Amino acid sequence: MGGFAKPKQNTKKRNNNINEDFINGGRGETDNDSRKITKNGKVLHVIIREETHKRLTRYIETEARRIESKAYITNEAINMWLDNKGFEK
Repeated sequence: MGGFAKPKQNTKKRNNNINEDFINGGRGETDNDSRKITKNGKVLHVIIREETHKRLTRYIETEARRIESKAYITNEAINMWLDNKGFEK
């Protein structure tokens, strides 16, 4: 069968395009998109003091393990607070 052959693209250029698409399309967990639907949770917007936010951000950037996102840390803190108050689960 006839047809036009697809022109070969430079491998390095193709890899750069793939990398750029990946970076431009990437989204992190800390993205604050209130339209995002979670599988087993609800979105909670909380206002915290600026100093606390900076402290939390520094902790996540320097000390946190992979699973310790802002959402995870907030969830754990609220659960501990409720447990300390003796509120049932």
